[in-house]
Amino acid sequence: CSPGAPAWETEAVASIDVAGLTKTYAGDRPGGDLSRPVLDALDLHVRDQEFVCILGPSGCGKSTFLNIVSGLDRDYSGTVTISPGGGEPAKPRIGYV
Repeated sequence: CSPGAPAWETEAVASIDVAGLTKTYAGDRPGGDLSRPVLDALDLHVRDQEFVCILGPSGCGKSTFLNIVSGLDRDYSGTVTISPGGGEPAKPRIGYV
Protein backbone atom coordinates (compact mmCIF):
# COMPACT_ATOMS: atom_id res chain seq x y z
CA CYS A 1 0.00 0.00 0.00
CA SER A 2 1.48 3.33 -0.96
CA PRO A 3 1.57 6.12 1.64
CA GLY A 4 -1.53 8.27 1.54
CA ALA A 5 -3.50 5.94 -0.74
CA PRO A 6 -6.55 4.14 0.68
CA ALA A 7 -6.12 0.37 0.88
CA TRP A 8 -8.98 -0.28 -1.55
CA GLU A 9 -7.09 1.55 -4.30
CA THR A 10 -3.99 -0.64 -4.01
CA GLU A 11 -5.11 -3.99 -2.57
CA ALA A 12 -7.82 -6.51 -3.24
CA VAL A 13 -10.47 -6.08 -0.55
CA ALA A 14 -13.36 -8.15 0.69
CA SER A 15 -16.88 -7.20 -0.30
CA ILE A 16 -20.52 -8.22 -0.23
CA ASP A 17 -22.51 -7.48 -3.38
CA VAL A 18 -26.28 -7.86 -3.56
CA ALA A 19 -28.05 -7.24 -6.87
CA GLY A 20 -31.78 -7.42 -7.61
CA LEU A 21 -32.53 -9.35 -4.42
CA THR A 22 -36.21 -10.25 -4.32
CA LYS A 23 -38.01 -12.45 -1.79
CA THR A 24 -41.71 -13.23 -1.69
CA TYR A 25 -43.47 -15.38 0.89
CA ALA A 26 -46.51 -17.43 0.00
CA GLY A 27 -49.44 -17.03 2.34
CA ASP A 28 -53.19 -16.96 2.63
CA ARG A 29 -53.95 -13.25 2.73
CA PRO A 30 -57.61 -12.20 2.65
CA GLY A 31 -58.80 -11.09 -0.76
CA GLY A 32 -57.21 -13.86 -2.75
CA ASP A 33 -53.62 -12.57 -3.02
CA LEU A 34 -51.49 -15.46 -1.81
CA SER A 35 -48.07 -13.85 -2.04
CA ARG A 36 -46.40 -11.32 0.23
CA PRO A 37 -43.37 -9.47 -1.17
CA VAL A 38 -40.73 -8.77 1.47
CA LEU A 39 -37.66 -7.66 -0.50
CA ASP A 40 -38.07 -6.11 -3.94
CA ALA A 41 -35.04 -5.69 -6.23
CA LEU A 42 -32.65 -4.73 -3.41
CA ASP A 43 -29.14 -3.63 -4.48
CA LEU A 44 -26.32 -3.19 -1.95
CA HIS A 45 -22.52 -3.07 -2.01
CA VAL A 46 -20.54 -3.37 1.23
CA ARG A 47 -16.77 -2.86 1.09
CA ASP A 48 -14.11 -4.31 3.36
CA GLN A 49 -14.18 -2.74 6.85
CA GLU A 50 -17.37 -0.80 6.08
CA PHE A 51 -19.90 -0.71 8.92
CA VAL A 52 -23.51 -1.16 7.87
CA CYS A 53 -26.61 -0.99 10.05
CA ILE A 54 -29.91 -2.43 8.86
CA LEU A 55 -32.89 -0.63 10.39
CA GLY A 56 -36.62 -0.82 9.88
CA PRO A 57 -39.95 -1.64 11.50
CA SER A 58 -41.01 -5.13 12.48
CA GLY A 59 -41.80 -7.28 9.46
CA CYS A 60 -39.97 -5.19 6.85
CA GLY A 61 -37.44 -7.90 5.87
CA LYS A 62 -34.34 -7.26 8.01
CA SER A 63 -34.01 -10.85 9.25
CA THR A 64 -34.98 -12.22 5.85
CA PHE A 65 -32.17 -10.19 4.28
CA LEU A 66 -29.63 -11.43 6.84
CA ASN A 67 -30.79 -15.02 6.41
CA ILE A 68 -30.26 -14.77 2.64
CA VAL A 69 -26.83 -13.13 2.88
CA SER A 70 -25.69 -15.67 5.49
CA GLY A 71 -26.80 -18.56 3.28
CA LEU A 72 -29.55 -19.81 5.60
CA ASP A 73 -32.31 -18.96 3.09
CA ARG A 74 -31.71 -20.00 -0.53
CA ASP A 75 -35.22 -19.41 -1.89
CA TYR A 76 -34.90 -15.97 -3.52
CA SER A 77 -34.15 -14.32 -6.83
CA GLY A 78 -31.24 -11.99 -7.56
CA THR A 79 -27.58 -12.47 -6.68
CA VAL A 80 -25.54 -12.38 -3.48
CA THR A 81 -21.77 -12.50 -3.89
CA ILE A 82 -19.31 -12.56 -1.01
CA SER A 83 -15.72 -11.99 -2.11
CA PRO A 84 -12.90 -12.52 0.40
CA GLY A 85 -10.50 -10.14 -1.27
CA GLY A 86 -9.10 -11.38 -4.52
CA GLY A 87 -12.32 -11.09 -6.43
CA GLU A 88 -13.02 -14.81 -6.03
CA PRO A 89 -16.37 -15.78 -4.47
CA ALA A 90 -16.00 -17.09 -0.93
CA LYS A 91 -17.53 -20.01 0.90
CA PRO A 92 -19.05 -17.81 3.60
CA ARG A 93 -18.62 -18.51 7.28
CA ILE A 94 -21.03 -15.96 8.63
CA GLY A 95 -22.79 -15.67 11.96
CA TYR A 96 -25.08 -13.04 13.39
CA VAL A 97 -27.14 -12.47 16.52
